[in-house]
Amino acid sequence: MGEIKTNKIEYVDVVSKPVGITYEKVQILGIYCWQYEKNEKRAAFFLPRLSFNTNTDYLKKLYPSISTDKDLKGKGIFTSLWKIEKFYNKVSILHPEEVLYNDFATLSAFKAWVETDPNLNEKKQKNEEEFLQVYALTDEARFAKYKCTEVQNSAATAYYSLKEILESEDMLESRA
Repeated sequence: MGEIKTNKIEYVDVVSKPVGITYEKVQILGIYCWQYEKNEKRAAFFLPRLSFNTNTDYLKKLYPSISTDKDLKGKGIFTSLWKIEKFYNKVSILHPEEVLYNDFATLSAFKAWVETDPNLNEKKQKNEEEFLQVYALTDEARFAKYKCTEVQNSAATAYYSLKEILESEDMLESRA
């Protein structure tokens, strides 16, 4: 008898990705999009990771004491935790309705994400295919005090347990 192969789907509590300059879009649109990755783990919560270097002005407005705190240059900063309502695995920038046909709010937000991203919009205008993965987000829980990575901010995806996030006072181990 032949061997049956299935795709292994791994589940984790919390996924953290670097959001950099796209964080404003996360706040406004309630979604997060990134380039398609075949082996993406499924998670219940999203922990956006802001670069202190890129997002300094925003972070100082949110946490005025941040400028007097320890050296944060080059570190990843966490300000909130979002519930992942839905995960869309492979959404085309040319034909997003093929996947998002039952979710008008996410479809509209996805189109706005693509239109406001110069690289993606250019590919769309040139009719070049690109696939993205999408988190539809809800229920943002803002941290009273920010948390940060122990070491330099990485461009890699990191995974945590919910317990680690809730029990950590201000620093999370950086890992992928």
